Amino acid sequence: MDEYSDIDFIIAVDSIYYEEVMNERIKIAESLGTLLSAFTGEHVGEPRLLICLCGPELLHVDLKFVSI
Repeated sequence: MDEYSDIDFIIAVDSIYYEEVMNERIKIAESLGTLLSAFTGEHVGEPRLLICLCGPELLHVDLKFVSI
């Protein structure tokens, strides 16, 4: 890791709640701290991914929501 590294989290979700969580994932990201921007990962072929930029000191955090 260095000052340019991102942080990757995999969030395991009970399949019963998966659709609900996917609909609320930006709100979930906002609850973790100061969210500057967030967008989904369809452009890299990963729709389960939420790419987040947090601040005020810029931090790139990837949240990947998977169904269990």
